[in-house]
Amino acid sequence: MKLILLLLLIFCGSAFAQGQVEMKREDISVPADLFNALKRAEMIFDMPEGYKAVKVIPNPDMDYVYAVRSPDKKLEVRYVIWPLDSQIAEYNRPRKEGETHVDPNTITKSLTLMHMANISITPLDELQEILAFDSEAVKHEFNADWGATASLFLRKSFGGKYEFCSVVALHKDKVADAWIFFLAKNKDELLAHMDAAFHSLRFR
Repeated sequence: MKLILLLLLIFCGSAFAQGQVEMKREDISVPADLFNALKRAEMIFDMPEGYKAVKVIPNPDMDYVYAVRSPDKKLEVRYVIWPLDSQIAEYNRPRKEGETHVDPNTITKSLTLMHMANISITPLDELQEILAFDSEAVKHEFNADWGATASLFLRKSFGGKYEFCSVVALHKDKVADAWIFFLAKNKDELLAHMDAAFHSLRFR
């Protein structure tokens, strides 16, 4: 089952994008921070058809590297990309006796919950459960080793005019974590517009 269809079923119970960003720094339409994050994370960004880039808004809740908005401005998509190269190097370095360390490949779900708590008006213990995608489907559609989704209601400091959010989390072992935040006024508007942008970020 395609993951976007799974998401639709989840919402009811509770087409790839166009314009691939070429990995060439001379393409001035690609911001330097996005270019560098994509390169280090071994990811591809596809601009959804008809969407336009919008300004990244500083906020106290969640930093993101890039954002796009639908033609009718009813959906905004924000991207968080965390390359794991430095964390993997730190994890693999020799350890002193008694020194503890955490495998960066095992904490994406916990990080996702942390991000949700940071941007949601809902208390941490009442947040929606994070639902993992089928491993074969997430590999086929995103070339990821793990992926999951959840939805939440947004703090105004992060969402602005948008009140509802679906988050898609992606992880590729030893490479990167990424999160795609789909922001809309409500669940119905999100469902009506998210399909074009659902696969806009994926691993190579």
